[in-house]
Amino acid sequence: MKDLSDIRKEIDKVDDELANILCKRADLARKVREVKTRDEIRSYLPSREKEIVKRVIPKCVAAGFSEKSVEEIFLSIISASRSIVGDFEVCFPGIMGSSCHAALVKQFGPLDNYRCVDSISACIDSIDKDVSRYGVFPFSSSGSGIKTETLELLINREIKIVSSVELEETFSIYSSEPEISKIKKIYLPAYEQIKFGSWISKYAPNADVLFIKSDLHLVSLIKESKIPNSGLGIVLTGNFSLELGLNELVTDVSAASDYSRYFVVEKGVAQVKASSIVSIVCAAKNTTGILRQILSPFSSRDIPLTVIESRKPKSAAWDCLFYIEADARNTKEDLNLVIDELALICSYVKVLGSPTS
Repeated sequence: MKDLSDIRKEIDKVDDELANILCKRADLARKVREVKTRDEIRSYLPSREKEIVKRVIPKCVAAGFSEKSVEEIFLSIISASRSIVGDFEVCFPGIMGSSCHAALVKQFGPLDNYRCVDSISACIDSIDKDVSRYGVFPFSSSGSGIKTETLELLINREIKIVSSVELEETFSIYSSEPEISKIKKIYLPAYEQIKFGSWISKYAPNADVLFIKSDLHLVSLIKESKIPNSGLGIVLTGNFSLELGLNELVTDVSAASDYSRYFVVEKGVAQVKASSIVSIVCAAKNTTGILRQILSPFSSRDIPLTVIESRKPKSAAWDCLFYIEADARNTKEDLNLVIDELALICSYVKVLGSPTS
């Protein structure tokens, strides 16, 4: 059996080989960038990166790596290569350590070139003004469904969905206080009242519970020092401890898992994409049988729907908004014909993109 020093020498040789391979990959990334620029080819293809990770996972898992670690390693390599060629900037609403930032990292790897903004609207503005190439923001959660405000932003702005990320989120209680018994007030996103209201009453019975619109709103208030930290507790997703200078007093306070979905978007007008899942939004008056009419163009062609939700819009012109994801991956039917039929039924129809590129 070899001694430790001999094994370490072999590891050093392998590390040198890895460094040489990374340098070679960087050179190839530069060549790819040159060709894409010359031929005006879209620089970011989520499906291509997913194919790379999917291809290498079996071999690495057989050697003892976990799927998660393999995915993280290769996304980091891809992200580092992208940074070398200065490919693009990605923006997201929130701060480092937030769930939205985690979604960005899961999609793009640990980017160097990103921009934190205060809201989803500001994120879309950054894309619209060509400051950022892509944006990542929350669209729906397993607890509350799709966010009406976000859906209306997608309707009113010229951006398209190119991919999506799903995260299982945990909620923690943060404070500047050393222990939960010293908390006098707990701020909680209003949409999480049902989930955490009873828990807070049990473990912090003397604390006043105050509700805010969203965790982004609370983060902005804290960053602007509009909320004093003394005696304050906050319930947030993500890992905010370092960014906000707070203690994480209780981890994972939720009684059940909560899954949130984030969209990756870019500037442009979406087109129907064959052999993919296509996101569609339509608006109509709330008349008898309207849902059946909207479903008819899909059911007549045996096109399954993976998501359908309705929302009450702010616009007085419409009674209902319907968000639909149609799965055209295993059909030869033309979704453009479905869109044409929907246009005859609804007062407004828009293709938003493909969340599963």
